[in-house]
Amino acid sequence: MLQVLIEINDRYSLPEMAQMAVEAGCGWIVLGGGISEAEKREHYPAIVELCRESGVMLTATADVEAAKEYGLHGVFLPLGAASPLKVREELGAEAVIGAEAGEGSVILELERADIDYVAVRPDAKAALIIADVRGAGSNFPIVAYAEDASLEEAAILKETGYSGICCGKALFELADPIERIVQLREFLMK
Repeated sequence: MLQVLIEINDRYSLPEMAQMAVEAGCGWIVLGGGISEAEKREHYPAIVELCRESGVMLTATADVEAAKEYGLHGVFLPLGAASPLKVREELGAEAVIGAEAGEGSVILELERADIDYVAVRPDAKAALIIADVRGAGSNFPIVAYAEDASLEEAAILKETGYSGICCGKALFELADPIERIVQLREFLMK
């Protein structure tokens, strides 16, 4: 699973980044946090239409209201955001709900609570957390945020036991973001 996180930057507009992700064959775009209401009104309708036409999953970071207003597929909830269980109730069974977690026991609880995936920050504890979850017999999807969007980092994360990767800002600082998205997508499909 490859997610591409699009956030405000000085190089590309939100729709341009979404277009690049779609052109590269990415099946899941995550709208970043910190996007103003004016930018949402200006850019989200075009991004939503692009994703619908392309069959691409579109979720937002911690923005339940945007998910409802713009008809997004769901939300990702960082630590400290709204309760995943309350968001599930609010958005319904069809919504895709992801949540950040920092402990194996929390991940297993989220799996039982009908949350669709978790994100675990790739740090010194991550391998132990993932080993605990996998050791409990769970194949629950666990996504990592890939800081540098390199194939080397992707290989390390895959070896650690992550099910997927979310690439963000560093991806759109590369000379050819589309090429890297294609490379990461193909690598993760192996």
